[in-house]
Amino acid sequence: MFILREDAYEDYYYESEVIRSIVFPTLQVTTSNLLSSNLF
Repeated sequence: MFILREDAYEDYYYESEVIRSIVFPTLQVTTSNLLSSNLF
């Protein structure tokens, strides 16, 4: 049971890292684009 839980936790952690590495740069780019278009 412990091994299964540990694997599930590692999968979840890996997925959240992937999501972070994709979503956060996208959010930053979108935010800076919005700010730029509002400024000009």
